[in-house]
Amino acid sequence: MRTKMTDEERKAWLAIRKEAGLKIDPETAEVDWIYAHTLDPYGVYPDLPEDCQQVGREYFARSPGGDVWVWFGDLPDATRDALWERHKSKLAFPAGLPLALLKCGHVSGGDHGSLREDRGRQRRASSGDPSGHATDSPHADRASLDAD
Repeated sequence: MRTKMTDEERKAWLAIRKEAGLKIDPETAEVDWIYAHTLDPYGVYPDLPEDCQQVGREYFARSPGGDVWVWFGDLPDATRDALWERHKSKLAFPAGLPLALLKCGHVSGGDHGSLREDRGRQRRASSGDPSGHATDSPHADRASLDAD
C-alpha cells in the first residue's frame, strides 16, 4: 500500500532532489534509466489522471554511492548534457547496446533483445530498501513512500 504524501511533504521531497542535482559531478556520477510515468518520473503523484499516465524512459543520476537519485529534468542543463555525452552508450536506445554494434551493422534494428539484460525487471524486483538507504535503482529512492 502506498502512503500518500501531503503537498508540503512532496514539495520538500522534490526540493531535496533538486538540491542534490546541483551537487552532482558529471565526471563521477552514476546514471541509470527506468520506465516511468513521463509526467511523474519519481512516482510521487498517486492520483495522476489516467490521461497523464503515459510511460517512457526516464533518466536519473546520483553522486557515487549516494542515496538520492535525481531525474535528468531536475539537473542543471550543463550537468545533464555532460552526463548524456559521457554515458550515451548506456542511456541510448537500445539500452546498453554498444553503439559500435549498431554502427557496424552487426545487429539489425529490431533484433537486439537477446543482447540486452532485462535490467528494468531486475531493478523493479529489487527496488529498494524501505529505510531509504542507497540502492541500485532510481525508483528505490522513493521506497520510503511504500508502506508494508
